[in-house]
Amino acid sequence: MDEFIKTLLIACIPAIITSIITYLVACKNAKSEIKKIELDFQHKLELLDKTTNNNVAENVMDKVLTSVLESPEMKKKISQSVRNVPSNGRRK
Repeated sequence: MDEFIKTLLIACIPAIITSIITYLVACKNAKSEIKKIELDFQHKLELLDKTTNNNVAENVMDKVLTSVLESPEMKKKISQSVRNVPSNGRRK
């Protein structure tokens, strides 16, 4: 029986040590992967924020310019400017 316990300890002790080391290495790798994912997420979030801000600014400018160009006063000024341009392309 004493030999059986010795054999069991000889087999189990290295396995236990190996499993503890493997667990510690896996935890370290998991933490570094989490940091990488968080950093990547922050970059994607910043890019999305910039894109959204640019789209909002474009939409606002588009609506402002459209409303200005559609106004009767602006249409009148544009048609006057077009009429004042001679056929050679120079203004009177």
